[in-house]
Amino acid sequence: MIRFCYWTLLLSGILPFLQSCQNNKDEDVVIVTTAPEFQVDLFERRDVVDGHPEFGLWIQSLEKYPCNNYVIEYAVQMADGKIDVHLSNVAAPDTCHGSIASARAFIPLGNLVPAAYPFTLSLGSAIENKGTLYVFEDRYEMSLSDPQGIDFQNLVVKKMKPGLLWGNIKTPDAATSAHAVDFLNELKSITLEPALAPGYYSYFTVSGTGLIVPHTASVPGGPAQFFLRTLEGSSAPLQNLLQQYRSSPQNALQIDCLSTFGAF
Repeated sequence: MIRFCYWTLLLSGILPFLQSCQNNKDEDVVIVTTAPEFQVDLFERRDVVDGHPEFGLWIQSLEKYPCNNYVIEYAVQMADGKIDVHLSNVAAPDTCHGSIASARAFIPLGNLVPAAYPFTLSLGSAIENKGTLYVFEDRYEMSLSDPQGIDFQNLVVKKMKPGLLWGNIKTPDAATSAHAVDFLNELKSITLEPALAPGYYSYFTVSGTGLIVPHTASVPGGPAQFFLRTLEGSSAPLQNLLQQYRSSPQNALQIDCLSTFGAF
């Protein structure tokens, strides 16, 4: 279940204690803050079939659960230009899969036209965060004053331009790591270096020095190498290269490759 600190304070009797510490002035107010329970990002997900974008929220619990398929239950209401997102619960699965992990969810909000949208993100019945979501031609921005129960990691996300491809190669051992280097060298020969301004692009962040940092949505369990390139022209050479390394009789690689055109 989602544990909101607001109710913990009420049940533990801390609020009466705090109120007893007030002086006699009637205008004194006790302000209760709540610790974050979720990390939240603006996120533009790409469809694996054709790469079309879908904007939404990427949410991850700070609490770890016994397995990686716990479900964040939510509801979304969109009417009269307003967006209301309500997180109601973290539910246990019928059967656990995987190891200890955070609960994760992508909450789709659709393809929004450029405008300013009044926005609410609620946790249970105890916490309601209000702000404004701004949609521009090249980015999304969230304005949220004094958020409670959530920790927004990225309040601005840049939209990707066509042609980008990114992914990861799982490297559980030294032999696979060496094979991955060979793949990356060949990948560079058929693709271009991406020319991206610093910023957050959903699946990765480009630092001011050009360092590429993958988002948690792009990181598989265990050691891996991340790549980011630009593809121009036919995708046939890329598909042939991926097939070659994925089906290699020695050290076949597990490669995830997504792009603005879809998954390869």
